[in-house]
Amino acid sequence: MIERADGFSGRELELYDPETGEGFITEQWLADRSEMLARLIARTNGSFGRNTVQTFSYSDLASGKQGADYLISGPGEDWLYGENGPDTYIVEAHDGATTIIADVLNPVFLRPEVGVSGWHEEFAGLDVDTVVLPEEAKPDKLKLTWGAVLVETVNIELSPAPLRGAHRQPPRAKMLYTTLDIEWGGTQKVRIVLPNPNDLSGSGIERVRFADGSSINFKDVVSRLGIAPDTYHHGITVQYATQVKSFRDNRFLPLVGGRGNDTLSGAGEIRGMQGDDLLGGGSGDDVLYGGPGNDTLSGGGGNDVYKYDGLGRDLVVNAGGGTDGIDFSEVGLSIDQLKFHRERDDLVIVVSYGMSPKIRVSEHFSGDDAAISFISVQGEEGAVKSYTANQLAELLHPLPPLRDVEDILPRNDEEALRAMKEIIAFYELNV
Repeated sequence: MIERADGFSGRELELYDPETGEGFITEQWLADRSEMLARLIARTNGSFGRNTVQTFSYSDLASGKQGADYLISGPGEDWLYGENGPDTYIVEAHDGATTIIADVLNPVFLRPEVGVSGWHEEFAGLDVDTVVLPEEAKPDKLKLTWGAVLVETVNIELSPAPLRGAHRQPPRAKMLYTTLDIEWGGTQKVRIVLPNPNDLSGSGIERVRFADGSSINFKDVVSRLGIAPDTYHHGITVQYATQVKSFRDNRFLPLVGGRGNDTLSGAGEIRGMQGDDLLGGGSGDDVLYGGPGNDTLSGGGGNDVYKYDGLGRDLVVNAGGGTDGIDFSEVGLSIDQLKFHRERDDLVIVVSYGMSPKIRVSEHFSGDDAAISFISVQGEEGAVKSYTANQLAELLHPLPPLRDVEDILPRNDEEALRAMKEIIAFYELNV
């Protein structure tokens, strides 16, 4: 398929290999369909095997699929996404052009009944991907620097045990990746995305080839700059990220952090993952997941939802107006499992009598936009039920909450026993 990505409309054309029946894979809109088609046929000339991608416009996106793909850059800013199989990224000479190359695998989920479970990459050691540089890019002229870019990627941590229908539909996300930026004296640049440590084996580029036919291991190119910045473990800052749809399945992508202490702000769904993260929404309706760690969540304007996941002691700093609330339903919590306390002007929600991490809403009782409007819990027969802020006020416990004990109770020692006795006495439990 050929389609333009620079805002102009046009019909989609599908090209098929007459021998295999497979389509040439590309994603750009055509302004002049007949001219562009002629250029594509002239450029490929039948010399590339199975899947060939050609980019044309000022800001294009081209993506491969299963098997060996050939993705060719054009002028302007191009995004070349490979997938499973040995892909070749051909960078042609264009003054002022920037080409971003991301080789992101698309794994399959195997279940225990087939003898192995989990997300797996199908090509394994056969997935050797190559970047071909233009003639002007001589080995001794390369200028290398580090960069970073938000990339559509697969993050299997978002769905470790997916539903049965997810066999070839891994969870996708927008994440910040380190890039190796390559220049060679002119105004053209190539940005090669380095895989994160948790990405599947076979992700990323393995070789760089020059116009004279010589090639070099990509790891050797990277080693010229020393150790690459680790955006996955060491914490990142992403500000004002826009909400975008996946070019694979047309769904909105969540903005996702890594295992460090991340600062993420943007629109739509934002997930901090591991670490003590600071998450901020935009002016629209946002959904914030803290993940493991003690996170700070601030939705901003719009109608925002803070998802309780029971993975850390989260602080909600609500602002910007709108109808905002905390959702406990995804982890199956009912209203009977929650206790509501006032500590100064904060609303503190204790979960399972303190055996799970509590969540705190800063300045909820101060009388301004800091207050949440509702909470959602699991009701009868699994239905979601909501309670308004006024209803929560009627459920307030007369005393501030107990100390944090959820990390003490699993130790099964004398201090854990004392903590359990505190809970029983405090909530007057009949045990």
